[in-house]
Amino acid sequence: MRRFAFSNSYIVLFFAYGRRCVSSVPVSALVLAWAAIMPAWSAPWNGVVKSAIAGEDSQSYNISIPDDGKPVRAAMIFNAYVTYENLPNWRKVAAEFNCVMIDFGYLVPQPTLSGGDSRPMRLLDYRQGDKGGQRILALLTQLSKKIPSHPEIQYTGICLYGFSVTSADNGYQAQKPILANRVVANVALHEIDNGQYLPLVSVPHLFLSSQGTDPYSPLLTNVEGANFTHDTLARCRRATGLNAPLTVVAHVGQFHGGDPDANIIGLWLQDVLSLRLPAAAPTTAPIVMPNWQNNSGWFGSYDVVLNTNTQPWGNEQRMTNVVIAAKAAYTDPRPYIWLPNQHFAEIWKNYATTGIMPAFTPMTGVAVPKPGADQSTIMKASADKLSFYTLLGRKIKNLDVPADRLKTLLSGAPLQERSGTPPGLYIIKADRVMIGKTVVR
Repeated sequence: MRRFAFSNSYIVLFFAYGRRCVSSVPVSALVLAWAAIMPAWSAPWNGVVKSAIAGEDSQSYNISIPDDGKPVRAAMIFNAYVTYENLPNWRKVAAEFNCVMIDFGYLVPQPTLSGGDSRPMRLLDYRQGDKGGQRILALLTQLSKKIPSHPEIQYTGICLYGFSVTSADNGYQAQKPILANRVVANVALHEIDNGQYLPLVSVPHLFLSSQGTDPYSPLLTNVEGANFTHDTLARCRRATGLNAPLTVVAHVGQFHGGDPDANIIGLWLQDVLSLRLPAAAPTTAPIVMPNWQNNSGWFGSYDVVLNTNTQPWGNEQRMTNVVIAAKAAYTDPRPYIWLPNQHFAEIWKNYATTGIMPAFTPMTGVAVPKPGADQSTIMKASADKLSFYTLLGRKIKNLDVPADRLKTLLSGAPLQERSGTPPGLYIIKADRVMIGKTVVR
């Protein structure tokens, strides 16, 4: 069979720019461009991993890594009576940041319970002290041993998801010294608790409040066993009283346990992880997450009313008189909640005001040349994304645009170096780029 050798001769490429654009490049450049167009090899890693702590039988955990070829940037621990397989929005966020997803179920065998306690013991459970945290760290270490190409897993940060009583389980575990500085974010569906189950004041915490009159989360009902409301606990005592990074969402149309994969969870996680995770995963020592008490994000405030007979709330709880502002500019006298940034603050305000769940589209990294990059770098960036870029919902053709024109078009877009790419490339978050009405053709 004859083998083909590529010379540096030129051929003509036709790109569909409406009715125009013919350009010539070397054949070698075409080959490189074609290689860049083809996606890099990647595949998920899925499996069941066994791990044990001292004095205990091995436990089995369902595990999924979205892309086995990339570093794992965080571990998502699902302790919410629902598995990651049934949470597509969580899986989208996990894919975006390449987070390992881990289901935490029930302890096997079950211990003998006493005192009328009938709730089965979970692998993360406040009734067992810090054993839940021990199990998390033991499992992450075991994963790094099982998958030697991922030494970073044993050192990665941890995101916790709980529902109802498991939100208390998670809050309890997150406060233990064993997980100190390891928790990236905590999401609590339809429960917030007092005392030893309170959310950390140093870690971003999303509390979704359900409708109804149960003692677990509706804003105007009292916290279980207390004489103050869930809104007072979350907004007054934690967010305002202690400057804790705690976000409160009134979950419209949902009673206890409804919509565990709400779009707004994915939107909040997306922004928090973008702000919290380091650019490079640690590979030699455990991650140390910064303390976010007194974080300088945005603030939001509201009043809560009932029986307004207004759709889509009906006569259930509804936020009114909603305001948002950057922390430095906040002047409303009412207690406030924390919001990670302006982007999410605006989403939160719109949802609180209209009751319409926002759409969730994961952010995508878009590579573009730095202003002043040479033509070969521009072509490399173009070939990486020969298919259309999507910026703010518009289809933008971005092939061999001159660098000086890109500088004008991007005008202040949030640019960051992309780790692992050739010099001369920036990465931008597609749904954050403001380019007015300009379309690159």
